[in-house]
Amino acid sequence: MRRALHTCLIAGAAAVATSAVAAGAAQSPRASLQDPVCRQAPIALDRAVAITAVMRPVIGTERMKLRFNLFEKPRSTRSYSPVSGGDLGKWISPSNPTLGQRPADQWNLRKQVVNLTGPAVYRFRVTFRWIGAQGRSLERQYRWSPPCDQP
Repeated sequence: MRRALHTCLIAGAAAVATSAVAAGAAQSPRASLQDPVCRQAPIALDRAVAITAVMRPVIGTERMKLRFNLFEKPRSTRSYSPVSGGDLGKWISPSNPTLGQRPADQWNLRKQVVNLTGPAVYRFRVTFRWIGAQGRSLERQYRWSPPCDQP
């Protein structure tokens, strides 16, 4: 009887630990976008769109990379087209090359684009990439920002 109770307690503790780990993983996605900004203004120089990319490592990560693409859709059209300039469309790595090698690591990177034309709608597409040993790609995810309607 005592052995059965001991086994039940261990199984119960394992279930609680597993659900706590699962809850922690659910609360901390590997790739997310936070703090969207859509600054509208009558003058193009004062218009801006911004987003913060948050990236956490996957198992085996040696390097993490991000790519910000900005897309524009003039109100008179149905489709988005890419906006070029600066480091848009280019892979960016953290300044600390070991960031992502520890499970608790987190990389936050803020991207802002100013001087937007209007009337148009803008959206970021952020690509998250995890790289393992010998440059092998471990995982890739995409996230879209909310649309930013500029007058």
